[in-house]
Amino acid sequence: MISGYQILEVANVHGGDLDHLHELIERVEHLGSPGFGIKFQVLDPDLISLPDFSYYELYKQLHFTLEEWEGIINKASKTKEVWIDIFDLYGVQVVSNNLAEVSGIKFQASVLDNLEVFNALSSVDLSEISLMLNIAGLNLDQIRDRIETVIALLNSKELILQVGFQSYPTKIQDSGIAKIGEIKSHFNLPIVFADHTDGENDDAFLIPLLALHAGAVGIEKHIMIDRERTEYDFQASLSLDCLQKFQEYLEQYYFTFSQDFINQSEAEYLAKSIQKPILRHAIVKGAKVIKSDLYYRRTDRPGMNADELEKFIKAESTLAHDLPKNSPFTESDFE
Repeated sequence: MISGYQILEVANVHGGDLDHLHELIERVEHLGSPGFGIKFQVLDPDLISLPDFSYYELYKQLHFTLEEWEGIINKASKTKEVWIDIFDLYGVQVVSNNLAEVSGIKFQASVLDNLEVFNALSSVDLSEISLMLNIAGLNLDQIRDRIETVIALLNSKELILQVGFQSYPTKIQDSGIAKIGEIKSHFNLPIVFADHTDGENDDAFLIPLLALHAGAVGIEKHIMIDRERTEYDFQASLSLDCLQKFQEYLEQYYFTFSQDFINQSEAEYLAKSIQKPILRHAIVKGAKVIKSDLYYRRTDRPGMNADELEKFIKAESTLAHDLPKNSPFTESDFE
């Protein structure tokens, strides 16, 4: 997973309206791989819950057929890596049916004990699939246990841990950013941060940036077309206008920081301002330079810095010609 990777979480913003979902996919087509994935929550009402569960009727509304999922995944995979949120055996079937076009699978923390799902997936070739485990609410021992279970049962391409949980909206103090450093110190795995802060608040831009700078590799962010047309999962979602603003924040406050250890501007400033070694007194051809011959000043004349001159001093190189007092040094000064 590349640094700054974004998973655009569709969740249930479509409300079960297939046309709405296709429109959303089309309107984010310009945000393409390799920097972007798009994630869908696939479920069957009778496999994810019992009829007495409070969201059972909503699950029925959100359900798409296998054929509809095939069309959705095919369309989305043309521009992005497709991620599937698996909750039940129906999700396993959808992944199996569309394996060539699925890049990643996510398991919410609430699903990590579902051996029915993991046993079914164990017969699927996941060698080209990344797996992401949300570990919200789990202690370090439980995280380690779930990792071991997944590794034992599934043959994935990559294993990723996810910090952050789905409350609407998540309070800053509950975001889980503080966990990132500790998790990195215990598990040598990439971390994705799932952000569910209020989509209308500046925190929706700032908290993900803080998570990336804290060590997360990627961000999962809920998206929607607009708030007016969205009945479910809008609280933590970014409208398409805000999603564009978020890209600008990332470019300005994250990607511009992700440069070489020494960036060009930094190197140029040091080269211009550094105090160069200057000859304290005149030296004749054939002499060796020692550090007591030097003092250090800024100058616009071309000359080596201390590290560069040190190589000639250690090699006991001799001067190729006479040098007057107050001279900087260049490579041509040495034999």
